[in-house]
Amino acid sequence: METKTTDIIIYVFLALLTLAIIIFCIIVCVKYAGKLGEGGNSHKNYPLTPSESPDVIQVDASGIVQTKAACVGNNLQWTGTNCVCAPPFYGTYCGKEKVDNTYLQLPIENNKTNMTFTTEKINGVTSLSYNGTNLSGQSCTGICDTTVDCQGVVYDETGCYLITSNIEILPNAVIGNKFNTNGTVYVNEDSHVILDNRVILYTEEKPIKYWEDRYASNPSEFDSRGFMMFNANAPTMLNWIPSRILNDSSLVGIWSNEQFSDVKSINSPNIYIDRPKNNLYDYELTLPDYIKNSPTIYVAYVTPDNVPKLKIKYS
Repeated sequence: METKTTDIIIYVFLALLTLAIIIFCIIVCVKYAGKLGEGGNSHKNYPLTPSESPDVIQVDASGIVQTKAACVGNNLQWTGTNCVCAPPFYGTYCGKEKVDNTYLQLPIENNKTNMTFTTEKINGVTSLSYNGTNLSGQSCTGICDTTVDCQGVVYDETGCYLITSNIEILPNAVIGNKFNTNGTVYVNEDSHVILDNRVILYTEEKPIKYWEDRYASNPSEFDSRGFMMFNANAPTMLNWIPSRILNDSSLVGIWSNEQFSDVKSINSPNIYIDRPKNNLYDYELTLPDYIKNSPTIYVAYVTPDNVPKLKIKYS
């Protein structure tokens, strides 16, 4: 009899404990589900397409929303088994909206310190690119596609804006990289973004997102491409030979096979000056052999008033 009483007490205790756990889980799920829609209209996006697998909403470190009742909030949908982001939204809280893959996101905060361009606001637009899983002609990028000379769009909490001029990234701009996904400026893939007082040296094809902050890369036996971006008036060392240059600001290049730290103090005759070619911003470099055959090359691109007044060779 004593054993049966003990068993009953244990069963009752386990039943109460189970009930408490169930109630706790319901409270946690509702609490997190209420947050799932946060940022749903923030439009801080990344260029992906809705054809990719939908995101499963993480509610904590150990599980996912598994019930239809808990799948509440902006931009969510119940698949029958899981709570996922409704296309075209994605991300942990479904607060990011996917963009037409013919547009490139600039990883730069949109302010007057970083960039300059002109815009035209388009009222009544409620999507960046997609209506569900389909590209929409009435979306922000869809309207840009049919507007003459539209260079891209700004899409944020305040609405849709068509970019009606060239985009110029200013000298002191803080440029992010491919891991920065919170930009609100999207450019057409064939638009040219102007880099003010910066140059890019490269080999072979120009990188699609050439304006991204990235590590300098030297050509190797595995990858023949080279890339380096640097600011005006900043001497830089190279141990590879670039073949082309992006030079929006028409800066003048000072090349040498001897080290220098200040272009105004150069006293070596072994320097070569590269002047911009016929107002082109992207052109082929024609470096002389004594530069190309040097194991180490030193270069700076400067404003015309900083070109040293020496008896030197010109391009």
